[in-house]
Amino acid sequence: MNREHEQQTWSFFGHAPVEVRVINPGRGVLADKMVKSELEFWKLCDRYDGEGNIYVGLNERRQDLLTGKEGAKKSDIVAVWTIPIDIDPIRTSPGASPSELKELQKQPSTDAELEYAMQAGAAVKLWFRERHLFPLPTMAMS
Repeated sequence: MNREHEQQTWSFFGHAPVEVRVINPGRGVLADKMVKSELEFWKLCDRYDGEGNIYVGLNERRQDLLTGKEGAKKSDIVAVWTIPIDIDPIRTSPGASPSELKELQKQPSTDAELEYAMQAGAAVKLWFRERHLFPLPTMAMS
């Protein structure tokens, strides 16, 4: 991550504490921490940059939480500010076994699949904008 992306991520949430988890698929959870300031968030991101996937909890947690340890429980969430809509390709292969299909779903998106996901995301944003139900959604790539 670069500093600009870290700043954008922190300002997107607009609340603290924020639960941050760092997960390395081969080594497991490297960190699970509640951060209470932007500086603390930067330090954690900088420390684990390139060592694993950095996940940030979307919804506001209780102020008294000191550590994520096992992740937030339902009772730890005090407000739902963000509802993610995850757009992924559906892949099939005639004659493939269930385990082969499962492996197929783990593959990174092709450029065409990514473009289709972007178009689908734009359609979701348009739906919300036309109905004036919520603020215009933010699109992000994970």
